Amino acid sequence: MIKKIARSSALDLIKQVHKVEIFASLSNIQSKSAFELLKQMQSTKFTEKNPKYECIYHNQENINESPKLKVKYSNNMEWEIDTTEYSSQRLREALFTRAHDVEVLETIASAERPDDL
Repeated sequence: MIKKIARSSALDLIKQVHKVEIFASLSNIQSKSAFELLKQMQSTKFTEKNPKYECIYHNQENINESPKLKVKYSNNMEWEIDTTEYSSQRLREALFTRAHDVEVLETIASAERPDDL
């Protein structure tokens, strides 16, 4: 289940996100949520919190191609989705829910490592 992510939480969770790529066409009406998400994810607040973070837009030449979102997280996990059926809010929540999962996995992994190595 995807939860609503507060702005303050998103600013903390952006540390788990290395790259957001939006593939969309300005001529495709189905790209609306992709462009809304692009605008949100290009916030300078994110790059201030995570200097390694980058948000990239790729113009799709074929206007019949579905817009998509591709995200790479700090643990090298990748997530890709066709954005046509989703609002930008829903996509953003899914992106940061996955970032939270990465944070939890990294916390567990670091807790399992012996300190004396």
